[in-house]
Amino acid sequence: MGNAAIPGPLRDMCLGFSEPTCFPVFGTEALQGIATDQWIWMNIAKKENLIPYAPLLWEGFGGQRISKEFWQVSPYFLDAKGNIEEAAEAFDLDEECYLRDLLAPLARKYKLEVQVLDGRFFFARKTAWKIEVCPWKAQLHQKPQPVFGEDKSEFEAVDSEIKNLLQGSELNQYRKENDRQEVQGLWISGGGFDTAIKDVSFTRVVQTNSVLVKGICKSCGIANNFVTPEGAPWPAECPEGDRLSICTDFLDPAVKKDKRKWIDAWEKIRKHVENHLTTAKGIENLELFNPVLVATDGLRVSTITKSLKKSFFPMFGKKQDFSRQWICPKD
Repeated sequence: MGNAAIPGPLRDMCLGFSEPTCFPVFGTEALQGIATDQWIWMNIAKKENLIPYAPLLWEGFGGQRISKEFWQVSPYFLDAKGNIEEAAEAFDLDEECYLRDLLAPLARKYKLEVQVLDGRFFFARKTAWKIEVCPWKAQLHQKPQPVFGEDKSEFEAVDSEIKNLLQGSELNQYRKENDRQEVQGLWISGGGFDTAIKDVSFTRVVQTNSVLVKGICKSCGIANNFVTPEGAPWPAECPEGDRLSICTDFLDPAVKKDKRKWIDAWEKIRKHVENHLTTAKGIENLELFNPVLVATDGLRVSTITKSLKKSFFPMFGKKQDFSRQWICPKD
């Protein structure tokens, strides 16, 4: 976009903010694309481990907490290049029945419980699978990543049997009759136990439309009335602590390709930030508030911070514009 990449609303919003800090969330491109989820997990839960997608999604969709290890089961097919692509976000009721029947013997054999919520499948286990698997969101659009760990052979046996069961299955016959993509495999990933996080989060309010983030909030004990939709005003009587407002406008590929949409998106965010800073109860105590803007790409996080504390010498220290460095950090 050239100069349009740093439009006026973005520059105006960043005035008075500090020089950006950019750091890699992951050291491997195998996890490309999940830096945002990982940063949110680390920020709210204060955990350093890889985000356990499955139990968090289960809770985010409204599943009851069960003290077992959950695994996300994601249907996929391979494209012409051998890359994994999503075959279905969720199954309809008929597909659910077909897949339940197909997985039942395998589940009994490997002591798995098949759990289904809103057309989405999960495996539950009493004991932990000692394996490391690339998260589904990172695996998309890539060739299948290898599995590591003590239970690798059992996991690969499950994976192989599922692929064989899917070939010519009633599920795929039904999908073919309804002009839907064939399911060639189920990517099992995101394993973790569905237990509450004991440590108290410093985050008190979260604005999000994400099912995953809602699951994180539930696991961290953030009250439902303080988890509000993206773009909403702050809830009344916010408890003292960190507030996180998530903006997903830039996930739309069209925004990054269309100059007008790009500028409009930044203007929307500028107004959103301005409104949040002027309507936050307690903002008069400036020392308590340090607004931070966070931008993420596939592997990195870039942050800039603004101090609302008034300077004793406002005539000194010209405000610098770090907007370009913030969203276009150098490697």
